[in-house]
Amino acid sequence: MKLALLGLDDQTLIIAQEASRAGRHQIVAVADVPAESLSALGKAISASPDWIDWESLVLGSVVDAVIVASDVDEERRADQLRKLVQAGIPLLVAHPALTSMLVYYELGMIQEESRSVLTPLLPWRWHPAAARLRELTGADGGDRGNVEFSIGQISQATFERHMEGRDRTSVLAQFARDVDLIRDIYGDVSRVAALGDPNDAATYANLGVQMSGPEAVAVRWSVSRADAEPFGLLTLIGIAGKITLRIPEDGPWSWELQSGDLNRTERFEHWDSATAALDRLESAIASRDANNLVDHDEWTQAARAVELAESVERSLARGRAIELHNEDFSDIGTFKGTMTSLGCGLLMGILALVFGIGLIGALFRNSRIVLNYWPYLLAGVLVLFLLVQLILKIVDVQQPSASEPKSRDDDSPD
Repeated sequence: MKLALLGLDDQTLIIAQEASRAGRHQIVAVADVPAESLSALGKAISASPDWIDWESLVLGSVVDAVIVASDVDEERRADQLRKLVQAGIPLLVAHPALTSMLVYYELGMIQEESRSVLTPLLPWRWHPAAARLRELTGADGGDRGNVEFSIGQISQATFERHMEGRDRTSVLAQFARDVDLIRDIYGDVSRVAALGDPNDAATYANLGVQMSGPEAVAVRWSVSRADAEPFGLLTLIGIAGKITLRIPEDGPWSWELQSGDLNRTERFEHWDSATAALDRLESAIASRDANNLVDHDEWTQAARAVELAESVERSLARGRAIELHNEDFSDIGTFKGTMTSLGCGLLMGILALVFGIGLIGALFRNSRIVLNYWPYLLAGVLVLFLLVQLILKIVDVQQPSASEPKSRDDDSPD
């Protein structure tokens, strides 16, 4: 594939280096790379790509796909992503590229309309260690009796993240990545609680977050200073044992299981996140070109992780736990929410109208126009309110219910 880089960060630098080294792909264009990253880019890729304006990428004739990095100017990056997704340009996007969950869900809705490939960079989800843990805990939906050993149902989970830079931006970005892995193995998170002063840098440097899901199983995430190499440590405690997953920043993952007298370990030496990301992107493009259904699930999961990171800040600001709901963000849902707000506004307007007319009638008893015609004005507002409710009813009838199967592009049986 011919690839372009839009910006550059630590995540996309690794992808660019692997694409240049393997020879299967080629970095042919670069746009919006920060000046401080030019030296690292020159060492990472052997070719000499063209330096272009990012808007050239929207044409779709320059490259096969674009690798998108995070940027300090989030509004500019969000606008670039909107236009690229609308144009149907295949994208591999660093996670989290943005800190706004609303923009994430908006891009997801644009993706559904344009049938574009929008792949978030989630190597921890693709790691064979994560798949193995899902198998051992039964989180993959399979029968735990089919595996050699299992810790059973999870009763508690902790994630210790040891980092070098622990500023607010770095910590929340790392939390978004870690909580996505937690959700992938443990299940959804619906309650988030964090304590501290949101304006104090020490709060984020030593942040602790308590979480729970629909089954009310406690999950704790914490960050601290890395004494040597940065790493993460995920511990899952089940009714029959404990699994500890060690996630170094640079090196092979490993896990250890302890269950009674049983002690098992496994290291994953031969797995490369950059290769997995490029393979994922290539597979998604091939699937779309074959007119198969475009998978939106991973982008939705990435958006949920950003929503949870936002909830940490809200919890700090309010000093209490934040409850989240699994809402389906869509154009229909946005329209219904707007129309509902409009209906509430009309009701408030009716109350203000009645009060205002009564006040005018009391002050200006000789005003025949107000006294004679205000009922018609009130009736007009009420008719408008009823029309809004009718539109909402029509939308509900036309929208397929959750129990109805979704249509497929192919006729093959499941």
